[in-house]
Amino acid sequence: MSNNPLYNLTDQKISFTFQNILQTDGFGNYYNGLGDEIFIARGATGATGPNNIYTTDSIPTSSQQSNFSYQYYGVTYTGGVCNITLPNGSSPTDDGKFIIVADEVGGISSYGRGINVGGSGGQLIDGETEILMKINRMSLTFLFRNNSWKII
Repeated sequence: MSNNPLYNLTDQKISFTFQNILQTDGFGNYYNGLGDEIFIARGATGATGPNNIYTTDSIPTSSQQSNFSYQYYGVTYTGGVCNITLPNGSSPTDDGKFIIVADEVGGISSYGRGINVGGSGGQLIDGETEILMKINRMSLTFLFRNNSWKII
């Protein structure tokens, strides 16, 4: 099979049919038809089944050391800035694991409030040591890859 798309032009509309978009090497690694590795968030420890049921935790305090046992952390702390430290991952074991952090109660845009997310063990988040969340009800997804965290 070809790795190139097939083009169909009908009534001035173009449609594409791709063949061999996703391939696997049988060891849990995925590649596109060109041989480039693709990283897929496979769910951290505790995620179950094809329905993507994530393990969750609530953060009612001013600080939390997260771990890979939970994929979702809902912040309910309203007394100021909540500081969350992402787990210290290791590549390639933890590549593709993710953590979602969300403001569940709103109000983090207020003066003196926010959610501050930082890496641990010197691991950066998109090149930064920490990210300050300041939009009411916002959430961010942090993906671990190549010994650092990415916001996706």
